[in-house]
Amino acid sequence: CSAQTGKPLHLTQISAPHAVALERRPAVQWIEQGRAYTVLEPAKPGPGSDVVRYDPQGKRTVVIAAAALVPEGSTAPIAPTDHAWSNDGKRLLLSVAAPGARRNNPICDAWTFDPGTRALRKLGAGLPGSLLYPEWSPDGARVAYVSGNDLYTESPGAAPVRLTSDGSELILNGRGDIAYEEEFSQIGRA
Repeated sequence: CSAQTGKPLHLTQISAPHAVALERRPAVQWIEQGRAYTVLEPAKPGPGSDVVRYDPQGKRTVVIAAAALVPEGSTAPIAPTDHAWSNDGKRLLLSVAAPGARRNNPICDAWTFDPGTRALRKLGAGLPGSLLYPEWSPDGARVAYVSGNDLYTESPGAAPVRLTSDGSELILNGRGDIAYEEEFSQIGRA
């Protein structure tokens, strides 16, 4: 029985998509050599999320409004679940969790946003499905990610560059399997 209603539970209430919504921790990104940070916060009013900067005194500044994150041909902004600034702080990588994303399969759609030009661009154009593990290169010139168990890099405004071509259900380029994760977690333990 449900503790809230006292009525019997149905299987779909506990196993259907979105049956159990988990609260996500805020995606905090430190910037300006630790002098401030940004988080994603629900836009008010309207849909989407704003990128908000906080300084040590708690001053809140919306640095990118959700209204700026509307893809061409759409009327609604993307709904990012994580973000990462390039090391030079000039561009933003936004991840939008894809349906079916979970801890061990964090599939997403990835976008770059340039606050200077206001350009929003989806990564992985022409690749099937969603992406995994998008990350900025150390120089901030490219984003690396996994698609179809192969590694890619992509510069904003350019086509994806495939780095591996042997990805399969058995060859997981750029992706640790459960045995690897278990072995790695044992390093440093007696």
